[in-house]
Amino acid sequence: MTSGGIWRRLAGADGWSRFVGEFRMSPIRTALALGTGRRVLVGRRFRVVGASRIRGRLFAGTMHFRFVDIRRGGLIRVEGELVCSGHVDVGHGNEWYVAPGARVEIGDGTYFSPSGRLLARNRISIGESCAIGWETQILDDNQHPLSIDGQEHPPEGTVTIGRHVWIGSRVSILKDTVIGDDCVIAAGAVVKGDFSEPGCLIGGTPARVIRRGVSWRVDRTPGEEPVVLAR
Repeated sequence: MTSGGIWRRLAGADGWSRFVGEFRMSPIRTALALGTGRRVLVGRRFRVVGASRIRGRLFAGTMHFRFVDIRRGGLIRVEGELVCSGHVDVGHGNEWYVAPGARVEIGDGTYFSPSGRLLARNRISIGESCAIGWETQILDDNQHPLSIDGQEHPPEGTVTIGRHVWIGSRVSILKDTVIGDDCVIAAGAVVKGDFSEPGCLIGGTPARVIRRGVSWRVDRTPGEEPVVLAR
């Protein structure tokens, strides 16, 4: 992409809100990230540690959300590898850790609403055009070995989320989970297991398929937070 194309993409649907106003980028933090040779745009009070391990276009802390207090900041710490296959937005308050040897892959057009958590110790894959709700956590590791009926279960696993998946607010996605394309995850769900069938509404604790044949889209007005519509 040419330099002019990059700046047009930076402006995007938000107009020039990435450069002016409350959610504008931090020139110093962005310069430090760009100094690594990576296309990383960093908002005020957001920290990106390990930018040299990030591939693709990552915009951290520059999304416009009216209910967000930017004083909460945010942190993305990459000690493994974070691969953005295009443009990825991460809202304020997110806290991510990609451990040494771990790999996180995120598709183009995916965005993460504020105050989420992502922990990767092995592998997390998220497809393109996904909408991740606020206070959602995605974990490929449960932190502690577990024994059930004498059988040992290692703490680490994988998470695979398909393309065009809408994940509602306060969802927990745990290790060894597969979510198919075009699915919708209801708010507050705790998801673990194989949900690879596309176009399903998934919800509950523990999560189950509630309805099939679901579709959804994002409507977004310039300068406003995204609105997700489903049927």
